Amino acid sequence: MELLDSLPRAGWKVWVAAIIGSVLLLGIVLIQLDMTSLRTVADGLLMPVATAGLLLLLVEGVVTAARLSLMAGTHQPFVRALQANAWYSMLVVVIPARLGEIAAVLVMEKYLLQRPAPAFMSIIVQRLFDLIMLGTLFLLVLTSLASQLPPGISGLVACVVIGMALLAVYQMEALITLAARWLIGTRLPISRANRHKILRLLLQGRSWRRHLSSAGLIAAAFSLTVVKWLVTVGAIGTLLMALYYSLGWHSALLAAVAYCFMAAVPLQTIGGIGLGEAGLVFILSGMGVPVGVAAAMSLFVRLVLILFPVLFFGLVFVYTLFDRRSRDQERAIG
Repeated sequence: MELLDSLPRAGWKVWVAAIIGSVLLLGIVLIQLDMTSLRTVADGLLMPVATAGLLLLLVEGVVTAARLSLMAGTHQPFVRALQANAWYSMLVVVIPARLGEIAAVLVMEKYLLQRPAPAFMSIIVQRLFDLIMLGTLFLLVLTSLASQLPPGISGLVACVVIGMALLAVYQMEALITLAARWLIGTRLPISRANRHKILRLLLQGRSWRRHLSSAGLIAAAFSLTVVKWLVTVGAIGTLLMALYYSLGWHSALLAAVAYCFMAAVPLQTIGGIGLGEAGLVFILSGMGVPVGVAAAMSLFVRLVLILFPVLFFGLVFVYTLFDRRSRDQERAIG
């Protein structure tokens, strides 16, 4: 409860905008639905294949926890990284307008003992790594999706995303310095105390970025990012196959990559809901899937991605109890 009480409060305007954004985008999907399509997807669900997709999502949760632990550099037991990722996953889904990323700073403080500025910068860098990986994967599949997505416009968007993310990662220290100088020189309508807090956050973040300068650390973090997204794409592709097996592995993986890339766009929605679903319907229908079935599939995938963090949280909680009991027994024996 202490952690929940410390979370940033989103104003009502943020909530309203997020809800409206999600409703409008989901409306595009919902108008394509009909009972026949829902029944087709439900009757054709292959539970063994769907279970394999859930197991892959579990692997992704473990890999993400490993990346959080590596980037924190505080050498905490791995179970604490799992706890941090469990809370992180829940907050990103629940809190609108990507404010879950900011709330996650408190999680990193509590479980990985990071200071606020390093925790915030760590999350930003990990998100930049994600964008670089997703943009690269999206570029690789554009040739196969040329009939559904305009390769010129889509490729340009992907290249811009990759370029800006790379620039932000490798020039972060310079960008932070520019931001600090701008904050000092400009007359913003904020109090002097808040101005000093922001400035301190920026300067501490710059110090943490110097910690990240090790080539080995960057390579390890990006390697975990590669594994994370390959597993995620595999999981979503497996879920799509479980819903519509005749789609084929190749098409399912291509659709999963496009879905992940579009879902990463930071629109004002709740938990990122909306754009990815609408885009997935568009892509699947272009692959020959009936529009109503494609809409049902996209909603099922989103439902799994919303509910899985709850399952992951529960599994981590149970594992934490066993880990604590094991440690207590070792102390008693010792």
